[in-house]
Amino acid sequence: MPGPGADRRGSKRVPVNLLVKVKYENIHQFIEHFATNIGKGGMFLQSRKPYPVGTIIDFEIRLRSGQSVLKGRGEVVWARGPETTSPPKPPGVGIKFLKLDPASQKVLERIIRLKQEKQTQASKATSTAEKAPAAAQQPSSGSAEAHGNDEDISIDISLDEHEPEKGGIPKGGVESPVIGIDLGTTNSCAAVVIEGRPRVIPSRKGYLTIPSIVAYNDQGRLLVGHPAKAQMELNPVNTVYGSKRLVGRPYSSPAVQQMKDRFHYEIIPGPRNEAAVRIVGRDFSLQQVAALILAEIRDVARQFLRTEVNRAVITVP
Repeated sequence: MPGPGADRRGSKRVPVNLLVKVKYENIHQFIEHFATNIGKGGMFLQSRKPYPVGTIIDFEIRLRSGQSVLKGRGEVVWARGPETTSPPKPPGVGIKFLKLDPASQKVLERIIRLKQEKQTQASKATSTAEKAPAAAQQPSSGSAEAHGNDEDISIDISLDEHEPEKGGIPKGGVESPVIGIDLGTTNSCAAVVIEGRPRVIPSRKGYLTIPSIVAYNDQGRLLVGHPAKAQMELNPVNTVYGSKRLVGRPYSSPAVQQMKDRFHYEIIPGPRNEAAVRIVGRDFSLQQVAALILAEIRDVARQFLRTEVNRAVITVP
């Protein structure tokens, strides 16, 4: 939905999609840290390449675990470059909230309540001293939209490392990168070194891990990772999970026989009496299951790095 002023501009604005990931492990840390920096009006996003005033942004902020904490639509109402203040302040954009989903609205309400509690405890003199430097962060503008204070539009998150369109091998970098893959029992992930710094490769939906799950849905379509996990409860017999626990074990071993009672999918003996699985009437070796997960990781890495990926180091076991 276009923001205020769209008709005056005479053209439809296409929203920019932004995915922002923060380092916090849980929502309580997120709320506690940003309680003094976010208000009902919006937030500040730090970026070396500020978006123009009037840009509509569909944003989502996620924790390290991938849990979404704030999701909605906003409009850039002011922008600050690296040389517009003295002393210099972080460049970025002030985003006014246009719409938040219900869960995000509840998070925002919790932040506001925490702010009010802290403000009640603080003296008026301390409150005045704290707000004075914050007000100086707002750029001068003739637009009424740009005159809010930073307490209403401020959350210090860098976009430069987390925009989904970022990635790729820098100019002058290697043509065929080597990725590291942790093929896990429950989740898997991959990382790559870019310009001397290790970086976890996000999944197609921005998560830092990919579920080690393979499935076929009712239409016979192969699903790997998050799509496979999403339908696991409705289609457990055709969803393979935790298969790494079976690797290297004879079908007749006590461990495999115990796992047959725990897993919903069918565990069968392979050609050499090794443990294998059967889904949608087809038999798969555990190596084939692992290969499907690795292929998904490679495709995700290829998409992120924007180059062919044919070299990898895989954890053992």
